[in-house]
Amino acid sequence: MVGGALTAGKSVFNAAEDVTALVRAAEDVSAVRQAGGNFQRIVEAGRIIGIDYATGAGTSIYSVITGQGNRLITMFPGIP
Repeated sequence: MVGGALTAGKSVFNAAEDVTALVRAAEDVSAVRQAGGNFQRIVEAGRIIGIDYATGAGTSIYSVITGQGNRLITMFPGIP
């Protein structure tokens, strides 16, 4: 449940969100190499997909971090 102890201070996707589809959609976005060697993609979903911890508000933007070979490391609503 958003707003509970388990989600306090964290970005959270909406419960019904198809995160697999979001990962696939991110593959069409150009990646930016991070200092540590991973790749970051910032994606606009076009609809509210979750809560951004920084603002506490709904967001349509999400971040996908991948490693070598496009291996998923993490993803979350909002911008790092």
